[in-house]
Amino acid sequence: MPETNWLALVISSIGGGVVVKFLDYAHGEYTRRRARREAAKDLLVKHHDPILKAADELVGRIRSLAISDFADFRESTGDFLEVRRAAAMFYFVQFWCQVQLMRLDSGATVVAADSAGGRLQTFIQELESRAIRVFDRAWQRAAGEAILVREGPAPPRPMNLFEFASRYESDDKFRHWLTPLHDLLVATGRDPTSRHSVLKYGAVVHALVDTLDPAHIITSAEDKGWPNKMPPNVRAKLAMGTFRRRLDFVTNSHKYTEPQKKERPAGVGSSITE
Repeated sequence: MPETNWLALVISSIGGGVVVKFLDYAHGEYTRRRARREAAKDLLVKHHDPILKAADELVGRIRSLAISDFADFRESTGDFLEVRRAAAMFYFVQFWCQVQLMRLDSGATVVAADSAGGRLQTFIQELESRAIRVFDRAWQRAAGEAILVREGPAPPRPMNLFEFASRYESDDKFRHWLTPLHDLLVATGRDPTSRHSVLKYGAVVHALVDTLDPAHIITSAEDKGWPNKMPPNVRAKLAMGTFRRRLDFVTNSHKYTEPQKKERPAGVGSSITE
């Protein structure tokens, strides 16, 4: 009868236990990661479209302001103009509100655990960065939360434009949370730096819309940007800092940073930069 090799048996037992433990750990880690990805995907499915729609409406409003050289905030007051000014504020805070709703709903879920969520998270971080945000991040978040409506057991929702304008007109405390945004937009009527701040912010929101909804199924048809309205130094910071370093996954970023050429009628001459 062959002699039992006890040392080999001990080593084999220990080795087998280690392998089992390793496999158990690997399976558990895989399960946890999969659960995180699924939770992130569910969160994104719920909030992706509302954020994109709010971003699209904000882009449309900023484009309108850019084309008119912020005429709504340069002209004298009047009922019609006041509604347009309130609408401009509303589209900003509606976007911030949708972002806040995702934050409030996320709990321990990290939206970036999903690849599409990771891009959305990167855009949000850039929009709240010192380089891009229109004023202090805490004020932006507070303004977004200020328009949340809670009705019984239903999930909170953003105010609509009528609710916003009515509340803004009648509630001093509500207006307080919107003071920085109001002051910024009023300043665009006379201050180029304020205009450039809004246009720069809008360019990144525009890139968010085009990148996260490239076929424009949820959002409006793709349209041109407004780089012509920004000075060279602002465009350069967007191109070299924002899009090259932090949002390097954005394709055709020149759309948001390089001046568009305006075509002249045939026979008049070559196209020129506006």
